[in-house]
Amino acid sequence: MWCATVWSQILSAHTTTTMIEVVHDQAWTELPSDAAITQAIVATLRAVEMPCRSSDQPELCILLADNPAMQALNSHWREMDEVTDVLAFPMQEGRIDPTAGLGDIVVAIPFVKQEAERLHLPFADHLIHLLIHGTLHLLGFDHAEKNAGTTMRNHECNIMKQLHLHCPWPEKA
Repeated sequence: MWCATVWSQILSAHTTTTMIEVVHDQAWTELPSDAAITQAIVATLRAVEMPCRSSDQPELCILLADNPAMQALNSHWREMDEVTDVLAFPMQEGRIDPTAGLGDIVVAIPFVKQEAERLHLPFADHLIHLLIHGTLHLLGFDHAEKNAGTTMRNHECNIMKQLHLHCPWPEKA
């Protein structure tokens, strides 16, 4: 298994370090750079005014999985025996404590590549969007209800625009 640990300096009122761990067991190609992944996560934390912490433990872990692994996770945790693009496993409920880890995000890389092709999007950009989406879930955002979904989509669009990427929700552009 291959593992990359990414440290990122986040400049704010206080300089802190956040750690993002990216884990995968295959040599995936066309992935965004570690810097682009970190920038997306940091932009998401800042967009919702989440203070970052300083620790030697990951603030979040990203698992880049194949389709069978994602299907197994989706079946086990959501009782949906199918592949999905992204799953988020928050470590916290309710009010988020910035001194504790946020959780894990799992992305099905082959599924996301096919989805990006179908949507005529660059794979790396689509993956960044899904990492933002997953991070928002770790922070307690959801899209099951209309108003909450609108809030989450607005955040996603604003963060993607900030990163000079496409708005994933064209009606919000």
